[in-house]
Amino acid sequence: MFFWKYEQETSLSAAILHDDLKTIKKLCGRKDHIYAKNYLGFDALEIAYYLGKQECWEILKPQSKHQIKVLPPNTNKVQVIDEEEFENFFHVRYLSHLKFEDYKQFKKVLKNCPSALRQFLKRTHQYKREILEGFVADVTIQWIDEVLGYGLFTNRDLREGDLVGEYVGEVQRVHRFHRHLSEYCLQYPLKKWFSIYVIDSAFQGNELRFINHSYEPNLVPKVAADRGLLHSLFFANQNISRGAQLTWNYGEDFWSSREPPVEIKLNAKTQRR
Repeated sequence: MFFWKYEQETSLSAAILHDDLKTIKKLCGRKDHIYAKNYLGFDALEIAYYLGKQECWEILKPQSKHQIKVLPPNTNKVQVIDEEEFENFFHVRYLSHLKFEDYKQFKKVLKNCPSALRQFLKRTHQYKREILEGFVADVTIQWIDEVLGYGLFTNRDLREGDLVGEYVGEVQRVHRFHRHLSEYCLQYPLKKWFSIYVIDSAFQGNELRFINHSYEPNLVPKVAADRGLLHSLFFANQNISRGAQLTWNYGEDFWSSREPPVEIKLNAKTQRR
């Protein structure tokens, strides 16, 4: 008696959900299938991205690998690597979009997005294309030192209000008072009773997972809504010169259960005088 919901999937999105690679290859050459939206308003490529089905999206969008710039320790030469090399180098799977545990969780998150919030965040609709394309500004992941590890640096001048990219990772539901989250968790802006959702980029994410903390940050996160999905986008909050490190304030909740590095402690004391 539940089949009527499934019938509202397009042929291609249904193939994605079943990992039916044969059917995907058969249908992917037809634009009417590629761009067709299912009953939730998402096309097959988007479903493949949000469910982390790499084999599927590589069929639908071949030769679309993203290039990442890295400056490792003990060298002055920037390396340009692809997503597979990124995973081998950092032991982190590269994601260009949010990833959900399964389709059930994906639909639940869509359903729980308050309608009032959707209306309020329509002002960010102009970034829909950047969200869909997994946009990240021209940046380099650069080694700093043994204490801070890597940081993220801009390769061009940024103006106040410029988009740097979306913070992506695996969307997880955790208890509101759970204090054992990874250092790479950013709260997904949706709460439900005693639970919260987080975006965890500890093992899956993009360049933005390397942004370090500062009490005088040059980036600020803002939330955008698209068809019920909420996206954490990072913008320059001031003009930023080429070669500068990109930073944001992790917040008091982050440091309440962690011991900050010496440099951050000194910085905090100086600013509180």
